[in-house]
Amino acid sequence: MASKLDDLEAEALHLPVSDRARLVSRLVAILDQQADEEIELAWIKEAERRYQEVLENPGTAELAAAAFQRARDTLR
Repeated sequence: MASKLDDLEAEALHLPVSDRARLVSRLVAILDQQADEEIELAWIKEAERRYQEVLENPGTAELAAAAFQRARDTLR
């Protein structure tokens, strides 16, 4: 017995090319949006982890001016 996904795929393959292209674009956009949200949540989690680390060990924090200078030196 064919799965629902198999049925949808078979239906999609019978669509005109322009409709298939539009369907693919919509599906990719949804996947991109979900990936962007997951990445944003991961960055928030990392920022919170780093903030907590600085609160617990303030001596380990690097001054912003020094960090920016190090970045500029690296890019040269």
